[in-house]
Amino acid sequence: MLAYDEDSSGRHLVYSLPLVDYVAVGQPVSHGQGRHPSWSPDGHALTFVDSSANQYHLLSASLDAWSIAPYSFSTQAVLDQANWSPGRLPQTLPAPLQAISESAVTPLFREPVAAPAAEAPPYLLHELPVNAPAPYLSDRVDQSFIALRERVMVDAGWDFLGELDQMYEAIDAQALPGQSSRTWNKAGRAFDYLSNYPLAFDPPVEVVRERQEASTYWRTYLRTAAQDGTQGEPLREMPWDFRARFGAESRYYDEGGKAKEQIPAGYYVDFTALAADYGWTWSPASDNWRTYYPGIRYWHYENQQGLTWEQAMLELYTSDEILSVFRR
Repeated sequence: MLAYDEDSSGRHLVYSLPLVDYVAVGQPVSHGQGRHPSWSPDGHALTFVDSSANQYHLLSASLDAWSIAPYSFSTQAVLDQANWSPGRLPQTLPAPLQAISESAVTPLFREPVAAPAAEAPPYLLHELPVNAPAPYLSDRVDQSFIALRERVMVDAGWDFLGELDQMYEAIDAQALPGQSSRTWNKAGRAFDYLSNYPLAFDPPVEVVRERQEASTYWRTYLRTAAQDGTQGEPLREMPWDFRARFGAESRYYDEGGKAKEQIPAGYYVDFTALAADYGWTWSPASDNWRTYYPGIRYWHYENQQGLTWEQAMLELYTSDEILSVFRR
């Protein structure tokens, strides 16, 4: 029996296909939404992963009971390519493991924040040593960006975040047509990496399309400086070819590009997963991304820390300053 996932009708679905001597002897059977299925050691059950917005779900189910396949575990941490183990955890954990299971989860990175001035809005913008039009972030997230940049340099071997298309945006900056003016860049909590990286003829960055419910997201992979296997790992998913938008076949303009013909060789690190470790999350593409390039947004990352946009803006501006711009 073969298990696989396939991008179908705008979402990844898990299928099984009966085989005899590696030849199909029946039709594929769909077992629900998800990706990267993995067989249990006894071959009677599958586990696979799914995601929605910024949550990831681990599912498992028996081949004999597909109608009862609940999400068995959900988390904001990245889940991908789960594997079964033949071992079993005892019903009563040993004391050391029980203590770990009951302990609070410590964040990978905790942001240090300077004490605010009593007469000013709570937090300040800090200038960062990067090449960007306005290299500023809120004091609430600047250190997490620095830590992420250093981590990427270690894991990928090059300074991916040393030059950016955008960081801070002035409160009264005008939005592009069809885009919201309420950006997280104005709150000092977003950055846009160089969008031309995936468009190069020998791209150092590959972008993979992921569809979650009705939205399109883009996972970013960085080609490592060392291609000898000491950094990163091979890609396992087909990247998106944005250059096809401008090729001879006009239909690819209407479709926003196409999947590449083959998975590029070499070694890569998952930047999207690294960024999430430090609180920086991807954003969905706009509904018009296929025909409006700025709406693709694969380059845009935010660190919201559970705040609404209004709450984040109030960390930098007074209510009067915000209302004077957004009530116009």
